[in-house]
Amino acid sequence: MKTFSTRPVDFKRRQHVLDAEGQVLGRLATQAANLLQGKHKPVFARHLDTGDFVVIDINGVSFNGYRTCYYRTYLCGDKPTQFQKEVYKAAYDGLMAMQSVVREGITTKDVQTEWLKLGDFPGGWGREAKFPEPGRYYFGSGGHPIGTRSGDPGYTLLGAGEIFGNFPGGQIKKNYTFAVEVCCATWDGTKWMKDGVKIENCGFINKDGIWESFYRMPAKDIIVCGLPGEYYPTT
Repeated sequence: MKTFSTRPVDFKRRQHVLDAEGQVLGRLATQAANLLQGKHKPVFARHLDTGDFVVIDINGVSFNGYRTCYYRTYLCGDKPTQFQKEVYKAAYDGLMAMQSVVREGITTKDVQTEWLKLGDFPGGWGREAKFPEPGRYYFGSGGHPIGTRSGDPGYTLLGAGEIFGNFPGGQIKKNYTFAVEVCCATWDGTKWMKDGVKIENCGFINKDGIWESFYRMPAKDIIVCGLPGEYYPTT
């Protein structure tokens, strides 16, 4: 009798789409981890990567009773170019800057004003070109709501309203739960380049009166979709 040893030719990779609607986050994470490791396959072997690719629709998952609003821009296919890394890093730096100014007691207009000051450098979000001049353009928002269930718009705290529109903002208070987002794209003077990046987090104002994100997923690195999927540092 021969001893069977799994070889790469003995298995094929599949893609699984998991729906988070109504799921307990921990159980969903365990299910995804088993699929990623290939533990659901009879040919599972610890010395080989027998896992599959997993996509999770997290629209329905909840944190502390609130539904998620979570975005990352992914790169499909090849490795990121230096240009793509620079654009992604610009959006990431903008998001980190916005999160750093969100705190209890100030208004969403204050958040926008302080955020624009932090980006007041060449190529930054506080010193962008005047459209339609070529350059990098940004949009940042802190304050749009998260509902307590699917389809619930939640409490409206308009973030960009007083700076980028004609809507009133609001004061930020402890335990408020909302989204913070920044997007960045390049205009070459005639068309938008295919480089738009949006990064968004959900979080809340914690007991210390500062912003705390729900997520621990690595936002700093570009995630490349495909098999097996990789992280690429932007620096």
